[in-house]
Formats: sequence, C-alpha cells, structure tokens
Amino acid sequence: TERLRLDWRRWATPGTEHKVRFHGGVKAEQLPEDDHSVSLLMSQFCFEYTDTDTVLREINRVLFTHGAAIGMIIHNKASRIVAMAEDDLSFLTDAMAENGLLAATKAMMAFAAMASTPEGKAALKDNPEAEAARAAFNAAQGALAEKIQASDSPQAMANLGRACHTTVVAAAQVGLEQASQQFDELTHLYQDEIQRLKELIACAWNEEQLNQFISTLEQLGFAEVQTGLIHNQDYLMGWSLSARR
Repeated sequence: TERLRLDWRRWATPGTEHKVRFHGGVKAEQLPEDDHSVSLLMSQFCFEYTDTDTVLREINRVLFTHGAAIGMIIHNKASRIVAMAEDDLSFLTDAMAENGLLAATKAMMAFAAMASTPEGKAALKDNPEAEAARAAFNAAQGALAEKIQASDSPQAMANLGRACHTTVVAAAQVGLEQASQQFDELTHLYQDEIQRLKELIACAWNEEQLNQFISTLEQLGFAEVQTGLIHNQDYLMGWSLSARR
C-alpha cells in the first residue's frame, strides 16, 4: 500500500494527495462507502472475478444517482491473455502430474544429494534407480526444451525448467533437507499459479456476457455506455467499457 501511495503522489495534482484514501482488505461485495457518495468507479481486470451481481448492487448503491461514471477493463475470452493462460495451464498441469517434471525433479534430488560426498558417489555407481531417475529428469528437461522452442510465449516454461534445475543443484550443494524445503515452496507456488490461471480463464467474458452487463447498466440508469476492444500491437488484450448516469 505504501508503494501505491508513493506512485499516486507522483502523478497526482499537487495539493490533492490528502483526498486519497486506501482501504486495504476490503471486499468489492461490501464497499466501505456511504450511499451515493462516489462519482467515479474504475476496475482493471477485477470486476469479473467478483460476485458480479452483488458487486453491481454495491456499485449502484455507492455511486451518485446523477453525474456518476464507470470505467472498466475486462478480460476477453478471445484475448491473448486468456490464450497464454490456457497454454500455461496445460503445461503446468502436465508438469505437476505423477510422471511430470516436478516428480522427476523430486526423484533426482535424493541422488544429487548423495553425489555430494565420495561415499555417496561410490554408492551411486551402477545404481539402476539412480540411472533411471537421471534418465527421467533429463528426458523431462529435454521435452521441456522442445516445448519452449515451439512456443511463442515460453516464459513460464523456462522459469519452471530453471527452478527445477536449481533445486537439483541445491540438493548437491546444501543437502537434501534444505533442497526439499525449496522444492515444497516451488510446488506450492505453482499450485497457486494453476489456481490463478483457472480463475482467469473461467472469469473472462465473451460478447454475450458483456452485452448482458450493458443491459443491466442501462436498467440502472446508465447511458452513454461505450465498449471497445483493447489491442497491444496485433494482440487482443481485453474489453474496455465506460458508462455515465
């Protein structure tokens, strides 16, 4: 929040900073504003993640009955953002599977830790389990390299590949216990990322949903409802919407 305040003050008209308040931990479904006390509501890739019917009632409650405006940027199901999310979700789901990259990484860690000592290296010699784990890990990384080469948005793949390699190296350098903690953190991180991607894909709007929202706004007294498609270079990125009443 402090960083956001600093950014706001940088761009605010001098002398207006005291008028800005930040409400942390607030649900959109329960806005902490008095009835008809707000002139402008803005949302960037946010509204569609909420309980939209409830939030719209709250928006209607807090906005002025006359002289209010809404400005929104909304995820579009046909956008580049959603397409990338679908690609990343497919890749991460495969990576998290029982025979995926993370499983191969975890199996490799124990043998990498053994290889940190002369005794461990001797024990690994002609060890079929160690050879199988190494072959599986190398095969998973090789398959990943092919996917990266074929993808036009390979960042998530490359990041995970580096992270898995780093975790195996850590097992050899700092021991299995510390590397296992690092691996658990990595697993939780990507479990959260999978959940985020699923929500993004599920919450993005198609044209029918946008039109339904426009109809509801008009029923609430909003006029001059304008929508458009937001592009970045040749890529569709989302919907834009503005309305006044």
